[in-house]
Amino acid sequence: MPQGRIWTRIAKLAGTLAVVGVIAAPAMAQQVAAPAAVKAAPAPVAEAAPGPNSGAVKIDLSLDYVTQYIFRGVMQQDEGLILQPNAKLTFALYESDGMVQSLDWYMGLWSSFHSDQSDYVATTTEAWYEADLYTGVKVALPSNFAADLSYIVYTYPNGAADTIQEADLSLSYNDADLMSGFGLPALNPYVLFAFELRDENGSEDIYNEVGIAPSMTVLEGETYPVTLTFPVKLGLSLDGYYDNDSDFGYLSFGPDFSVPIAFIPPEFGAWKAHAGVVMVWADEMAQNLSVTGASQDDFEVLGTVGVSMSY
Repeated sequence: MPQGRIWTRIAKLAGTLAVVGVIAAPAMAQQVAAPAAVKAAPAPVAEAAPGPNSGAVKIDLSLDYVTQYIFRGVMQQDEGLILQPNAKLTFALYESDGMVQSLDWYMGLWSSFHSDQSDYVATTTEAWYEADLYTGVKVALPSNFAADLSYIVYTYPNGAADTIQEADLSLSYNDADLMSGFGLPALNPYVLFAFELRDENGSEDIYNEVGIAPSMTVLEGETYPVTLTFPVKLGLSLDGYYDNDSDFGYLSFGPDFSVPIAFIPPEFGAWKAHAGVVMVWADEMAQNLSVTGASQDDFEVLGTVGVSMSY
């Protein structure tokens, strides 16, 4: 890797880590005494005070900045400003004590905007690299299991790639009750199967992902508690997803710190800020799949900073 790019990435990561410190600072300031050790609790995700929205429609908005955009182990962009907004509507349709305990329908739009165009085709919407339309249903099942079936259309407004249509099935388990018996945080394990229904760039392949996302409160506070989440993802190919004979695609992991933005009144929703670092170890074939001309090494480190709102 050229020395100039190395120093550029170090500078980006240093900026991200600085934001982590800014996020943690309010909670540190209100501590009477520093905790002797990190508290291991069963996934106590910090929640803001309840807002006025008691209806069946929920709104989620978020905006993230990432130093590099890597999707399922494949580098999409490694230079310039990368902003990724998301908007999601969720409708609570059904609730009971039976086999299906709740049924939610959701829809949304996720995008990625890049200031640097690398080597891909630029049009009048050249900064709008990706726009993903999605919809799905999430079903809560007995014994803390849940299933999520979604349909996603990956589009590329600036012409970087052709449209991909995909059906995803995700199964998850909330193991907070189980892990609390051992005094450990919940792992929140899940497995994802992604089936390409139509890929205008090539063949229709199958992707598989397994992961965990343990979470714990690392700094207590009535107003600004800091939560640490440590997602770990393993990306695999079930049928030609990485264009090679190997099932392994990538492994990613890293800490993410979040804190409520408590000074915003709850009638405007529950706001949260986060910052983290993600480390990605990718297979050699995954590195060669980028359609944007972005370069990728065996091991990449990226930073992320963002803000979200739920109402």
